[in-house]
Amino acid sequence: MDGRAGEGYPAFAMFTPDLILRLGEFLVDGSLAIMLFFAAVIAPTTFKRLPEEMAGKLIRSLFPVYYLLLTMTTGLATFLISAGGEPDLSIVVAFVTLFFFLARQVLMPRINDARDGMNAGDEAKGRTFDRLHRLSVIVNLGQMIALAIVVVMLGL
Repeated sequence: MDGRAGEGYPAFAMFTPDLILRLGEFLVDGSLAIMLFFAAVIAPTTFKRLPEEMAGKLIRSLFPVYYLLLTMTTGLATFLISAGGEPDLSIVVAFVTLFFFLARQVLMPRINDARDGMNAGDEAKGRTFDRLHRLSVIVNLGQMIALAIVVVMLGL
């Protein structure tokens, strides 16, 4: 045994470190594409084409799925990129994954609560909603930038 991938297990011989890394890169590429599509097409089109209340409800129903899907894809990408020989880049993706998880479990419920209060006429909740929404946009933009850097670094 010379340490080659799949040695002694012919069915796994195709899973070389390079292929594992490329699978992780594919997941990062896909995650970034989903984020860009949501931010550039889904959200603005929804608010442009639907009444504000209906648009808010639709976007609110999409966010849990958005965050869960991206937590899973970037989480798997973290593992694959590390196993493919890029532990430093996998740490970047791991932080992106952590922030998807925190956004879904911590930030999103607070935003929803603040929006509900704002819609009920609570001005303080309205200010809280504005602040938390701005934070979520900044976090999402930071995640996009981090994933774009990983894409570039893996392409070099």
